[in-house]
Amino acid sequence: MLFPVLRWFAALLSAVVATLIGAVLMVVFAAAVAVSALLAAVLLAVSSLTRRRRRGDAGVILEARNVGHAWVAYGWDQRPR
Repeated sequence: MLFPVLRWFAALLSAVVATLIGAVLMVVFAAAVAVSALLAAVLLAVSSLTRRRRRGDAGVILEARNVGHAWVAYGWDQRPR
């Protein structure tokens, strides 16, 4: 008569432990998804800033001259008019 009670208690205890482990794993993976979403948002923001900056310089023509064994570019540090 004692063994069915112990089996029931062991089953209940293992179910509670499995539920707690599942809850902890759920929190860990939810935090990982949140961090990856935050990193993706930061990456998209930085990407949009660089695209916006690059579009402003699209009409600039640089002058380059061959000096010795190297090419020297002029006008890259001046603002377009």
